[in-house]
Amino acid sequence: MNEITQVNLGRQAFTIAIDAQKLLRDYLNAVKKHSGGSEEVVEEVENRMAELLIERGVSGSKVVLVKDVEYLRTQLGEPGDFDDDSEDAASVEDDSSVRKLFRDTDNAMIAGVAAGLANYLSVDTVIVRLIFIALTFFGGSGILLYIILWLLVPEAKTNSQRLQMRGLAVNVDNIKEALAGADVSGATRRVSSVVGKVITSIAGVTLRITGLLFVIVGVTMVIGGAVLTIYGLVRGAGVAGIPIFPVGKEEVMVLVCGFIILALISSLLAMTGIALVRRKLSVPGWAIAAVIGVFIVAASVGVGLGFDVAPSIKARYDGLHHTRAYSVQPISRVHILGNNASYVIARGDTPQVRVNTLGGTDAQAIKVTEQNGVLTIDTADFRAPTNCSFVCPYGAMAAEIVVYAPNLDAITVDAPRDTALGLSNNGVGYEITDAAGGATSVATPVPPTPPIPASEPR
Repeated sequence: MNEITQVNLGRQAFTIAIDAQKLLRDYLNAVKKHSGGSEEVVEEVENRMAELLIERGVSGSKVVLVKDVEYLRTQLGEPGDFDDDSEDAASVEDDSSVRKLFRDTDNAMIAGVAAGLANYLSVDTVIVRLIFIALTFFGGSGILLYIILWLLVPEAKTNSQRLQMRGLAVNVDNIKEALAGADVSGATRRVSSVVGKVITSIAGVTLRITGLLFVIVGVTMVIGGAVLTIYGLVRGAGVAGIPIFPVGKEEVMVLVCGFIILALISSLLAMTGIALVRRKLSVPGWAIAAVIGVFIVAASVGVGLGFDVAPSIKARYDGLHHTRAYSVQPISRVHILGNNASYVIARGDTPQVRVNTLGGTDAQAIKVTEQNGVLTIDTADFRAPTNCSFVCPYGAMAAEIVVYAPNLDAITVDAPRDTALGLSNNGVGYEITDAAGGATSVATPVPPTPPIPASEPR
């Protein structure tokens, strides 16, 4: 029967046999003596002992036995075993060393991902950072990869983990050397060559500029998205007082999901930008993981509902377009009266007039007559909708009138100069007379344009 007691190793409580406790105490005293009485070395050794015992499955109600202490001594080495630069010492270190991937926050510019990878791959940290920067300009894959590694790779918090990150054996002498160099700042341990320092400085400036741009873009996106979403929910998008979107709960959910997606993308951009500028982790990994999770859910719901409601939105918009076509006799002159309409004059084999309107406008208020080769278009009684406020997503509500005339010589426009009148014929001048009787100019024939067959009003 073994007597047992309690000991603390690295703030971790263990139950240990009395004989094992004596062996452990003697070992720690030897470590302390070998390290010149350094309490920090002893503390790091105790931390590593706790890690090894937990990995060995000795925790909770299990008792640390003499064989467990012998295992710890085998893993950590006897103090002084590695004082000499002998081949045996090197072989022992090589056999016990296991390189592991950690984030190297001591030499970090943001979260230590690049520095940790450089240690794991035994390459220069600058090379890894430049690879991340280069990948950023290819669809942002560098940022996505960095965030994923940021979430998955643990930080090297203890000296034991730092040694494992560098592929060094976690023994007494290496722990002692790690602590001896712990007061050296991370900056002094970075690339010492002149070229390396220049590249690091350029990379640092690039990261700060990129980070600032990310923050600006992210903030702008979330503000713009909030404004558009609130306006869409309050006023919606409509034509001539007829609502187009959103109509119904599903379309409202699509709008909300769209804002959530935009807000999450903006937040990730802003957080990444802040981290790039400060070179410091400002958001815990679990928060970033939560943002990505919500983004996936919102994107799935929004895309699914979007495919469902898109046909009805298109049908409502298409239903607001109305066209009336008029066949006329050959004409040589066009006389335009009134305003609230834009005109397109085109050469065509078949004389024709098409009146295109959008929304609840009365196209019949536009009078089209032809007499003695003169086509008269009167829009004086036509009233375009005026209830579009702030955002007009479908453009002007005025009518568009297309005139096809193969033998057109001139056009007379009789309308006030301050009216909303648009006239287009590829830059050719027209005979224009204002309401008060002003100067005129004569039009030349316009280039030929294929005619549009007449159709019934819809």
